[in-house]
Amino acid sequence: MKQELRIKIFLFHRISPEYDPLWNPIHPDRFRKIIRFLQHRYEIVPLEQTVSGLHKPKGKKDLCAITFDDGFKDFQQYSFPILKNFEVPVSLFLVSGSIESGLPPWTYLLNYYFIHTKKESILLESSQIEEGLRNIKWNNTSEKLKYASMLATLIKSPDFTDRTMAYEEVAKYCNDVPLPENFMLSWSNVNELIKNGVSIGSHTLSHPLMTCIKNPEELRKEILESGEMIKSRTGTFPLSFSYPFGLWNETCREIVSAAGYQMAFGVQNRRYSSQNDHTFSIPRIELYSESFWKSRLRISGIIDKIKKIVH
Repeated sequence: MKQELRIKIFLFHRISPEYDPLWNPIHPDRFRKIIRFLQHRYEIVPLEQTVSGLHKPKGKKDLCAITFDDGFKDFQQYSFPILKNFEVPVSLFLVSGSIESGLPPWTYLLNYYFIHTKKESILLESSQIEEGLRNIKWNNTSEKLKYASMLATLIKSPDFTDRTMAYEEVAKYCNDVPLPENFMLSWSNVNELIKNGVSIGSHTLSHPLMTCIKNPEELRKEILESGEMIKSRTGTFPLSFSYPFGLWNETCREIVSAAGYQMAFGVQNRRYSSQNDHTFSIPRIELYSESFWKSRLRISGIIDKIKKIVH
């Protein structure tokens, strides 16, 4: 019988000293502290090689792996230098359409519009948005950001199907905001990272909520064309895929497998077990901008256990 592989896979998005009121990155100093802690407690292994059996762990420590989603430029500026200094392997999952266009995913842009707009109100028509959130006037920045947070939570929820229309309405109303520049990695950056040992995976073309896509051809485009774009720009079709928002269903798994990927990752905030988990829905543990002690509790699994007891 094949020996069970048990590994904690940690997910990060952005590491930066720049404050963001709606999606604050982890500060580089805190990230450095987290990596130092992980290196002390775990053997940090190359993810894809370990899952596929090509890499054999060295010692008796529990295993963990480091992953990043999206492909923001600050990965090269802040995250990778720290990982390189600690000689820690990392897997980076790219929203390939964003790398191609240079524009961040819609999830980031939704927040960006509200942070930078000078408009004092908004009028939305989507019937899925509750009436109290459709026609809003704010009196100050605090009220604007509170509204933005509520609206973003609604639009990103799995039950919200009018996502494209709502996002486009926000973009239309916030037309005083110029699109951000130099936020994403370029393909040149990606190839340089590959030369330095970073493993590259796919995170779709446009970062959709995949469980809400009913058309298999649309799903196939997001999954396959993303991998093909990465191959055309780097020379290699990626081994791995990560689901936006960490969500997947059986159709997603089947299409990812048929597209030629060897494994896929979600977010379930627990350890991966090769005996109990499907290779195309491997769980990861997401870490956030929060106190180091709270991150430690999340790494240990205590926060997730408390949540299960409470609910």
